[in-house]
Amino acid sequence: MSVSKPPSSVGEMLYCIRQELGISQAAAANLIEISIGYLSEIENGKRPTPSQKTILKIATGLALSDKKKTDLLSLATAERITAHLRKTLPPETIDLMIFFQVWAPHIDRQTLNEIRQHLFEAISKPRGGHNANYGAH
Repeated sequence: MSVSKPPSSVGEMLYCIRQELGISQAAAANLIEISIGYLSEIENGKRPTPSQKTILKIATGLALSDKKKTDLLSLATAERITAHLRKTLPPETIDLMIFFQVWAPHIDRQTLNEIRQHLFEAISKPRGGHNANYGAH
């Protein structure tokens, strides 16, 4: 069984939702009552993260399940929270932060503990003469 990578942006998630529904951008824009250009810009990452009000309008227009609506709202919130960090952190770090903001509630506690342990081990390894284990004195 292969596991597909979950969407990492609101635009990517909207695109995936549209594909699952089997509808065009024009049809989705019509259901949501927004312009096709605006929807296209969201899906292509050419617009800032939509407001919570707009996300709710999208969820209502596309008749999303409560879970999908919550996931979309969580992803939008994570994008807004991390927007200012994009200037100082590498993109991979931002992607990981967004991933955990959105998907951690769907991961069992044991798996999250294993991930935490792997991350701790990775940052505790000395690299190039530096030790990232900040707790050690």
